[in-house]
Amino acid sequence: MNKRIKRRSNSYSSALEKLQEKKSLLSNSIRKDAQVRVCDHLADPFSQAVLSNIQEMSAALRDMQHRALRNVDRATERFKQGGYGLCSDCGTNIGLKRLEALPETELCVVCREAAEATERMVPRYDVYCSLPIDHSIFGQN
Repeated sequence: MNKRIKRRSNSYSSALEKLQEKKSLLSNSIRKDAQVRVCDHLADPFSQAVLSNIQEMSAALRDMQHRALRNVDRATERFKQGGYGLCSDCGTNIGLKRLEALPETELCVVCREAAEATERMVPRYDVYCSLPIDHSIFGQN
Protein backbone atom coordinates (compact mmCIF):
# COMPACT_ATOMS: atom_id res chain seq x y z
CA MET A 1 0.00 0.00 0.00
CA ASN A 2 1.52 3.31 -0.97
CA LYS A 3 1.80 6.22 1.48
CA ARG A 4 -0.97 8.25 -0.12
CA ILE A 5 -3.55 5.46 0.15
CA LYS A 6 -2.46 4.70 3.72
CA ARG A 7 -2.73 8.40 4.67
CA ARG A 8 -6.20 8.62 3.12
CA SER A 9 -7.29 5.47 4.98
CA ASN A 10 -6.04 6.90 8.31
CA SER A 11 -7.79 10.20 7.60
CA TYR A 12 -11.03 8.35 6.91
CA SER A 13 -10.74 6.54 10.24
CA SER A 14 -10.28 9.84 12.08
CA ALA A 15 -13.19 11.29 10.09
CA LEU A 16 -15.41 8.42 11.21
CA GLU A 17 -14.47 9.14 14.82
CA LYS A 18 -15.30 12.83 14.28
CA LEU A 19 -18.63 11.86 12.72
CA GLN A 20 -19.52 9.65 15.69
CA GLU A 21 -18.54 12.41 18.12
CA LYS A 22 -20.55 14.99 16.17
CA LYS A 23 -23.58 12.68 16.11
CA SER A 24 -23.37 12.23 19.86
CA LEU A 25 -23.12 15.99 20.48
CA LEU A 26 -26.03 16.77 18.13
CA SER A 27 -28.21 14.03 19.61
CA ASN A 28 -27.55 15.26 23.15
CA SER A 29 -28.25 18.86 22.16
CA ILE A 30 -31.52 17.93 20.46
CA ARG A 31 -32.56 15.86 23.47
CA LYS A 32 -31.78 18.72 25.89
CA ASP A 33 -33.63 21.27 23.73
CA ALA A 34 -36.69 19.03 23.69
CA GLN A 35 -36.77 19.08 27.50
CA VAL A 36 -36.81 22.88 27.77
CA ARG A 37 -40.25 24.25 28.60
CA VAL A 38 -41.18 27.90 28.30
CA CYS A 39 -44.07 29.64 30.03
CA ASP A 40 -46.50 30.56 27.25
CA HIS A 41 -49.19 32.39 29.23
CA LEU A 42 -47.58 35.79 29.58
CA ALA A 43 -49.86 38.75 30.05
CA ASP A 44 -48.27 41.68 28.28
CA PRO A 45 -47.87 41.87 24.48
CA PHE A 46 -44.15 42.66 24.64
CA SER A 47 -43.40 39.48 26.62
CA GLN A 48 -45.55 37.49 24.20
CA ALA A 49 -43.61 38.93 21.25
CA VAL A 50 -40.29 38.08 22.88
CA LEU A 51 -41.50 34.56 23.66
CA SER A 52 -42.72 34.12 20.10
CA ASN A 53 -39.32 35.23 18.78
CA ILE A 54 -37.51 32.82 21.12
CA GLN A 55 -39.75 29.96 20.03
CA GLU A 56 -39.15 30.71 16.34
CA MET A 57 -35.39 30.85 16.87
CA SER A 58 -35.50 27.59 18.86
CA ALA A 59 -37.45 25.91 16.07
CA ALA A 60 -34.95 27.14 13.48
CA LEU A 61 -32.06 25.87 15.61
CA ARG A 62 -33.75 22.46 16.01
CA ASP A 63 -34.23 22.27 12.24
CA MET A 64 -30.54 23.04 11.70
CA GLN A 65 -29.53 20.42 14.26
CA HIS A 66 -31.77 17.78 12.65
CA ARG A 67 -30.38 18.64 9.20
CA ALA A 68 -26.81 18.37 10.54
CA LEU A 69 -27.65 15.02 12.16
CA ARG A 70 -29.04 13.71 8.86
CA ASN A 71 -25.83 14.84 7.10
CA VAL A 72 -23.74 12.98 9.68
CA ASP A 73 -25.89 9.86 9.27
CA ARG A 74 -25.56 10.02 5.48
CA ALA A 75 -21.78 10.43 5.75
CA THR A 76 -21.57 7.45 8.12
CA GLU A 77 -23.60 5.39 5.66
CA ARG A 78 -21.30 6.42 2.78
CA PHE A 79 -18.36 5.35 4.94
CA LYS A 80 -19.91 1.91 5.51
CA GLN A 81 -20.69 1.50 1.79
CA GLY A 82 -17.21 2.56 0.67
CA GLY A 83 -18.26 5.82 -0.98
CA TYR A 84 -16.96 8.13 1.72
CA GLY A 85 -14.57 10.79 0.45
CA LEU A 86 -16.02 10.86 -3.06
CA CYS A 87 -17.99 13.84 -4.30
CA SER A 88 -21.64 12.88 -4.77
CA ASP A 89 -21.93 15.19 -7.81
CA CYS A 90 -18.77 14.63 -9.86
CA GLY A 91 -17.27 11.51 -8.26
CA THR A 92 -13.79 12.93 -7.65
CA ASN A 93 -11.94 12.56 -4.36
CA ILE A 94 -12.80 15.21 -1.81
CA GLY A 95 -9.66 16.84 -0.43
CA LEU A 96 -8.38 15.47 2.87
CA LYS A 97 -8.23 18.91 4.46
CA ARG A 98 -11.89 19.47 3.56
CA LEU A 99 -12.84 16.09 5.01
CA GLU A 100 -10.90 16.83 8.18
CA ALA A 101 -12.67 20.17 8.58
CA LEU A 102 -16.13 18.94 7.51
CA PRO A 103 -16.22 15.14 7.85
CA GLU A 104 -19.91 15.05 6.86
CA THR A 105 -19.38 16.84 3.53
CA GLU A 106 -20.47 15.06 0.38
CA LEU A 107 -19.30 17.63 -2.17
CA CYS A 108 -15.83 18.64 -3.32
CA VAL A 109 -14.96 22.33 -3.14
CA VAL A 110 -15.73 22.95 -6.83
CA CYS A 111 -19.19 21.37 -6.66
CA ARG A 112 -20.01 23.08 -3.34
CA GLU A 113 -19.08 26.47 -4.76
CA ALA A 114 -21.25 25.79 -7.81
CA ALA A 115 -24.16 24.79 -5.54
CA GLU A 116 -23.75 27.96 -3.46
CA ALA A 117 -23.66 30.11 -6.59
CA THR A 118 -26.92 28.52 -7.72
CA GLU A 119 -28.50 29.06 -4.29
CA ARG A 120 -27.57 32.76 -4.39
CA MET A 121 -29.27 33.16 -7.76
CA VAL A 122 -32.58 31.60 -6.69
CA PRO A 123 -34.65 33.75 -4.30
CA ARG A 124 -35.98 31.95 -1.24
CA TYR A 125 -39.64 32.98 -1.35
CA ASP A 126 -40.52 30.26 1.13
CA VAL A 127 -38.55 32.11 3.78
CA TYR A 128 -39.97 35.56 3.09
CA CYS A 129 -43.55 34.78 2.13
CA SER A 130 -44.57 32.05 4.55
CA LEU A 131 -43.65 33.66 7.86
CA PRO A 132 -46.72 33.94 10.06
CA ILE A 133 -47.41 37.35 11.54
CA ASP A 134 -49.12 37.53 14.90
CA HIS A 135 -51.09 40.79 14.62
CA SER A 136 -52.38 40.48 18.19
CA ILE A 137 -49.06 41.75 19.52
CA PHE A 138 -49.79 45.05 17.79
CA GLY A 139 -53.22 45.33 19.41
CA GLN A 140 -55.01 44.35 16.18
CA ASN A 141 -57.19 41.29 15.68
